[in-house]
This record gives sequence, C-alpha cells and structure tokens, in this order.
Amino acid sequence: MNAAEKIEQPVAAEEPKLTPEQEEEARKAAAEIEALLEKAKKVNIDFHCVALMQSEPFFCRISRNIRKFATLAVPTAGVTWMNEEFTMLWSPLFFAQLSDPEIAGVIKHEIYHIVLKHITSRKRENHNIWNIATDLAINSLLVKGGTTLPTFCLFPGKRPGKPLDGHVPEESKTANDKLSDLIESFPEEKSSEWYYDAIMQFCRDNNIPTEAPKCCSCGKGQKQDGKGQSGQQPGEGEGAPGDGQSSGTCPKCGKQHGKGGLHGVNPMDDHGKWDDVPADAKQYVEEKINKIVSEAINRADQSNGWGSIPSSMQARLREMYSNQVDWRSLLRNFVGRSRGTTRTNSIKRINRKYPYIHPGVKRGYTANIAMFIDQSGSVDDEAISLLFGELNNLARTMEFDLFYFDTAVDEQNMVKWRRGGKVSARRTRCGGTDFDAVVDYVNVKKAGVYDGVMILTDGECSQPRPCKTKLAWIVIPDRKLGFTHRQEEVLVQMKKESKKEGW
Repeated sequence: MNAAEKIEQPVAAEEPKLTPEQEEEARKAAAEIEALLEKAKKVNIDFHCVALMQSEPFFCRISRNIRKFATLAVPTAGVTWMNEEFTMLWSPLFFAQLSDPEIAGVIKHEIYHIVLKHITSRKRENHNIWNIATDLAINSLLVKGGTTLPTFCLFPGKRPGKPLDGHVPEESKTANDKLSDLIESFPEEKSSEWYYDAIMQFCRDNNIPTEAPKCCSCGKGQKQDGKGQSGQQPGEGEGAPGDGQSSGTCPKCGKQHGKGGLHGVNPMDDHGKWDDVPADAKQYVEEKINKIVSEAINRADQSNGWGSIPSSMQARLREMYSNQVDWRSLLRNFVGRSRGTTRTNSIKRINRKYPYIHPGVKRGYTANIAMFIDQSGSVDDEAISLLFGELNNLARTMEFDLFYFDTAVDEQNMVKWRRGGKVSARRTRCGGTDFDAVVDYVNVKKAGVYDGVMILTDGECSQPRPCKTKLAWIVIPDRKLGFTHRQEEVLVQMKKESKKEGW
C-alpha cells in the first residue's frame, strides 16, 4: 500500500433522518414558499396606483411624481429621495401576502410620509421613536378615512401585534409590554411630534434604552452600559426600528447584548432610507414637495377630489402649505367649479348635425353665487373689508347676490353685486349667529337658484343641517370653524395681510 492509500479518507456525514410528520411539514413549507414566489412575480404595483385615480384623486396626483422600484433590499416598503426623484421601494414578497385593499393602504401610507415631510424637515433626532410616532399618526388618519391596513400595523388605542420577525428576547418583553400599554392608551389623530414626545418621556421615566448600535452579524444588540451610541442617555441615540435591543445572549448569534431595551415594536414600513437624503439636497427636496402637494391641494379643492382624507386633515394640509396655497386662490377655485352651463341658439354658429338648416348652439358658463355675511359682533369690519377686496376682483367676471344674516337672513338689504361693479362693506345687523337660517333659506326658499353658497363667519356656532348646494365656509383671520366641516364642503381660512408672510 503506497502512501497515498494510507491517507485516511473523510467519512461522509450521514444525513439526518426526518420523521414522516417532519417530512410532510417540510413539503408543505416548500409548497407555501413556492406559491408565494409565484404570487410575488404577478404583483403589479402600477395596477394598484391606477386604481387610486377613481377613489383617491389626491393620493393619485402625488403618486404620479413617485417612482416605484421593486426590491428585496427592504422587508416591506419605504420612500426616499433617490437619483433626483422621489422613490418608493417595495418588496414583492411582502405585497404578495397582502390583499388588494391592504396594498392600497400601504401605498397611501408611503405617500403620507412625503406629504407630511417626514423624510425632510420634520425628522427628529431619535430615529427609532420617530419611526413609531410617524406610523401612529399616519395610520390613525388612514383608518378614520376607511382605509384597510395590514393587521400588524401600529395604531393609537390598539395594542401592537407581534414583530415581523417573531423574535423578542425574554429580557425585552417587560419594556415592550410597557410601551404596548402606552400605545394602547394613546388617543387618535395626534401629530407625529405628539406621539414622539410621549414615547420619549415614557422611555426616560422608565430608563429604557431606545436604540442599539450593531454589535454582531445579526445586527442585534447595544452597549453594555444601557446607553445609546456615543454614551448618549436612553432615548437620545440614532438607530433603526426593531434593532433588537436586549440583554443576555442573542439566540441568533450567541453574543452578549446590552440591557433591557425595546425590541420588535416596529413600524410597518422601512424608514431607514430617510437618512439617504443628502443634507445639501433637503431644501431642494422640500421645495419639490411643496410644489407637488400644493398643486394636489388646489386640484382637490377644485374638483372635490380629497377622497378618503378626513376633513380635519384637509384643513391641516391647507394650513401646513398655507404659504403656498393662497386663500384667495381657494376662493376663486370654489367659484370656478360652481359654474353652471347656459345654452342658446345662434345663427352665427354652424349646426354640426344640420349645417345651414338649423342654428348652431352657443354655450356660456355662469356662476350664480350667494354670499352670506355673518353679522355677529365678533366678525370685525377689518375682516369684512379684506373679503370685499377679493370679491371686487371676482366681480369683474361674474355676479353675486349678497346677504347679511345673524339669526335670520336679511332679505330686505340684499345687494345684487353686478359684474364689474363695486360694493362697499357695511353692517345691517348685530345679533347672534344661526347657520341653519342660511341653509334653510337656500334649501327651501331659494331651492335650485344658486350654484354655490359662501358663508363668511368667525365659526362660532354649531354645525347646520346639510346644504343642498355647494357650500364654502370662509373663516376670518385668527379664528377657526367650531366644528368639522363635511367632506363635500370647502373650508377657506383667510389670513391677514403680512409682508413677512407675503400675503
């Protein structure tokens, strides 16, 4: 036997034997994975974006300015600024596990992040908590509007579900339970900043670390001193949601982690790409957001295309973008979409069906508008003068019927505001306020007469019955409507002239 033959040959490892039950379970798991992969190949996000055109015009207009990119680099979905354009990254494997309504909800959720400027100016220092806070704020709005979202999403007033990876170290369960109790106690429709401050205060009061620098190949863990990066106090570091802060030994890598932080209380989507927006490009990115959203707000007000966005959020968006959307523009848009069509015969126009036999048709567009001025003492003369200045401009192309009211409509002092004419502001009454007096007057006594109704007020009255005609609430500066206006109604918040604000 030569030397080569004397070398001991390696013994092949014996494959572990599976029980019939384990084999069946493995076959089922493989079949499920294969089915999921096949379903992922068929997911067409463009189909879902096009579907927004009918039901969600506002979201659809924003969506047109966002590139959609399928990738497995994110576990679910996320938005960022990439290659000089807004980009939505989405995982086909994740979308394949969702129903059509849930996919639409995820898309709207991502669009909200851009509209509410979460990726630029409104970012907060603690990335982990800011992620949770923004999702709580957005999901609260979506659910109120009737949007369907995946069940594991974070909602204020509802206990969070299990994390996506299903892995929560024993040492983190106490902290998670406390935070879950806090989220379950939260009210709905608060701002991201409100939720952020509440969670940060909770973490400080309970000495719970909120961030975890990477310490091993699995990406879990944090420093042994229980502090965040660079020796920061709990709740002050930088990181990403679901980093897996825990104490003891990590079951995934076998290494020691820090003590008792949050793990697995993570948002629905991936916010890690927000940090990819270069600091020197943030101003340009925000200007792009202002332009896109301002145009969408204008179009939504013109065509009542707000979709499922609650009226309270519509008002917030107008206020948020008020330096881009002038109240005068909103007023003109309302008057413009209240126009009716008139049809008259004209021998100067050729009849397309019977040329030179019958006269052609001449169409005109007019807006029969009624303006009601609240005469309560809290509506000052300055506000009335400010509105009359803009109405004088509108009167160059149309006519108005001008009424004064308090607890009743003053018909005797009605003014016919002729086209091209000017009307001086004045006061005929000084009583209380009753909006039902105006609505009843338009619905019953002037039924079908007007194409649109505008009410100038300080908002200090209860909500009236629904108006059968297009209705715009014009609220004087520094006041607000005392109730949430209906979806089909328009709210115009006037602002005082200000050189600083450019109005």
